Amino acid sequence: MRNLQISLAVAAIALLLAALPGSASANSVQHCTNQWNASSASDSCTHNLSISWSSSSGKCTIFVGCTTGSGGFHNQQVNRDPDFVPYYVNCNGFLKLSQC
Repeated sequence: MRNLQISLAVAAIALLLAALPGSASANSVQHCTNQWNASSASDSCTHNLSISWSSSSGKCTIFVGCTTGSGGFHNQQVNRDPDFVPYYVNCNGFLKLSQC
């Protein structure tokens, strides 16, 4: 139930932000980038960063290398609805949603 409440709250905020003048459209690479920058993972997942948005799926695609505890990094790609992107965290080099 809590996840549903969080999802609904995030969706409502995203709709409000998309309606603001000058804000990035909910359907754009810039919106995906803004959502990524709002995540805690964006601080430690910076290697080879590439962000795109697919109009056919409505999802952000993020390719990035995240720093591991041993100082290396792990490359990965995730495809996710933009509303969930701010919840990514770096779990020893792996992107996870909300917690490790």
